[in-house]
Amino acid sequence: MSKEDNDFQHFEVIKRNRNKRFKHKEFFVEGVRNINEAIRNKWEISSFIYSGEKELSGWAKSILSNVKASIQYQLPNHLMDQLSRKTDTSELLAIVKMKANDLSRIKLTNNPLIVVMDRPSNKGNLGTLIRSCDALGANGLIITGHAVDLYDPETIASSVGTFLVFRC
Repeated sequence: MSKEDNDFQHFEVIKRNRNKRFKHKEFFVEGVRNINEAIRNKWEISSFIYSGEKELSGWAKSILSNVKASIQYQLPNHLMDQLSRKTDTSELLAIVKMKANDLSRIKLTNNPLIVVMDRPSNKGNLGTLIRSCDALGANGLIITGHAVDLYDPETIASSVGTFLVFRC
């Protein structure tokens, strides 16, 4: 098995497998807004993934040349299509390092609003809850019990970028 096959399998497993995400402490990010928010909010980027068979936009070229990542991977279009959750495959994907699950990440104000959610069971609903917390000016969200995965690509996508801004 070639190194490229191993790398692709790693991306696939980070995208699809909760236990492996937490073992590697990495998660999958797709979409312009999500990648921009990850960068703007100083999330550590492990790697960028893009196709070597397509001309990249100015945005993607700028990201690849200006944002530090441990490694950049070029994949053929058919593998990018397999990784992307979109009908029109994203030109740039990212593997991002998880931040520590630590209450000190929540910045408290004089009159803090902390939302506590016990066992959310739907990825899309959790993403919507994250957006709502952000819109209401909550300082943070604490999830208790056995819940859907905060780092699932569907949760991140349904948060429409606010996951990478908000403190969960």
